[in-house]
Order: sequence, then structure tokens, then C-alpha cells
Amino acid sequence: MLKSRTITISINRPVADVYAYLSDPSNMPNWTTALGERFEKVEGNVWHAAVPDDPRGPVTVRFSPRNDWGVLDYEVSRSGEEPLMVPLRVFANQEGCDLAFTFFQRPGVSDEHLDSEVEWVRTDLLTLQSLLEALGDRR
Repeated sequence: MLKSRTITISINRPVADVYAYLSDPSNMPNWTTALGERFEKVEGNVWHAAVPDDPRGPVTVRFSPRNDWGVLDYEVSRSGEEPLMVPLRVFANQEGCDLAFTFFQRPGVSDEHLDSEVEWVRTDLLTLQSLLEALGDRR
């Protein structure tokens, strides 16, 4: 089994609002720095990102279909690499919700590299939290 780490953040917004925002892939560049500036729909739930300054080339992101369970999983793949599954869940927590992002430490990835990725994503999730809570303040 692969070693895993999960980050959970609380968002002071209804779960339905957070799910609606996150289930629209076009919103992803608003809160994550991992995809670069060009993030385009290919077809269906498949999107393409040209990641600047990454010698490995562009990525393809395939999102799970919309559902009633708060599942927002997605898969990231690059030519010649094993796809990376990213479990992402949102669930109600009274009037707000919690968002859980799970990492799997792939073979050959050091603990230090995983720690760096976790902190990078934690920063992105805090950006998302601020963005969604600010959108709620405008209502």
C-alpha cells in the first residue's frame, strides 16, 4: 500500500455551494497554481493544461462526473507517466462544510518532496477557502 496524507479544511459556506463551485472545472485556475494559466476543456470531463516551466509537458485532467455524494475526484496524466488519482471530497459540517484532499506517496517520491507538495496544496486550499468565503460575503 502507498503511504497517504489527507489535508482537511473547513469552509464557512453551504456544502451545495462549495460542491457547485468545485464541480465546474473552469473554476480550478482561480484557486490552484498547479495548472498554469491555460486550462481548456477538451471534451466531456476531460481538460488540458499547459503547465509553464515544466519540462514534462502538458497535463490532461479527467474529472469525476457530478454526483450527489460530494465526490470531486480527478485524475492527472502526462504522456509516458502513470496517471495520478486525486481523491477530493466535500461534506457537510453543520452550516458549512469540510473539504478533504488526499495524497498518495508514489514509489520514488521522497518524504521531503511529498511534504513540499502537501504544503503547496494546503496553500491552494486556503486560497480556495478565502475565495469561497468572500463570495458568500457578497450575497
